[in-house]
Amino acid sequence: MATFRGFTTRERFSRFTAFDVDLIKTDLLNAFSIRQGEKPGKPEYGSSIWSFVFDPLTDDVVEKIVEEAERVVTKDPRLSVDTINVFTREGGVLLELSLLINPAATPLDLVLQFNETSRRVQLD
Repeated sequence: MATFRGFTTRERFSRFTAFDVDLIKTDLLNAFSIRQGEKPGKPEYGSSIWSFVFDPLTDDVVEKIVEEAERVVTKDPRLSVDTINVFTREGGVLLELSLLINPAATPLDLVLQFNETSRRVQLD
């Protein structure tokens, strides 16, 4: 039996239902895909990482990206952060996230690419 169950239109699941890890990935992609302040009625939802996509990755910028990624991830009570690594990628920023799914602390590793050309966040 599924622990987490929800609705998604991102992928073609049967009847638009997603479960467990697939649902968590979809919710996280949605949170990172929306620029902070763009969701009506929820100004804190989304990510400000988009404002750093073309900045040089100085230590200060990397620290801000990591802090923002931690903020977005910890808004979801199902997740906690283990490690976050930031890299440049042509046309954007690459995040390597090592997360833990609560309550059993199940590891979840994701690589997200913020691509300014397509204006999308993609799983690598």
